[in-house]
Amino acid sequence: MSKFLAIAKGTRSVLPIEVPFGDTVIACGVRPMIAAEEASALAGATVFAVGKGISDPKPEHALYELALRAHVIAIACVDLESAGQSEPYFASADEVMAHLDRDRIALIHEKQQSWQDHCSVRQSAMGKDEFWNTILGCAQGVEESDRFLSESRPVLRASFTASICSLLLDSPEARHFYGSGPTPSH
Repeated sequence: MSKFLAIAKGTRSVLPIEVPFGDTVIACGVRPMIAAEEASALAGATVFAVGKGISDPKPEHALYELALRAHVIAIACVDLESAGQSEPYFASADEVMAHLDRDRIALIHEKQQSWQDHCSVRQSAMGKDEFWNTILGCAQGVEESDRFLSESRPVLRASFTASICSLLLDSPEARHFYGSGPTPSH
């Protein structure tokens, strides 16, 4: 076994999550996916979308996106009670799509993507200049705003949103809205 495989063989970091489901909750873990698993999820989503009549599936197709999220969930959600937290929580993407609604699929996927970001070496914060340039771009048009939202990783979107909210709370408009009393803490 190579030195790298000895390192990679260890259990990947798992984040426990809970998602409301009727009178109970889905309590599972999400873990980062490796490239081969990403490829499997992309391939599965493509096969699904083609089977539904989309000849050239792309991320902007709602059916493709839904299928991709379901495949990611089927791969990256683990049973917290299994040995080493290594057993899948869902049997397949078909099971995810047959029993979960679009909102729960989106929520679980977003939690997995955020955890993937947290464990990643990719950019999860912006410098001051990039932050203000992004605000300017988003303010100038829907296209730039859509680009930022669709291309940025979840952890970066969350950080950006928190920064914008913090700035807004310190604005004259917020002081006017809340009157002379204290503004909400942030």
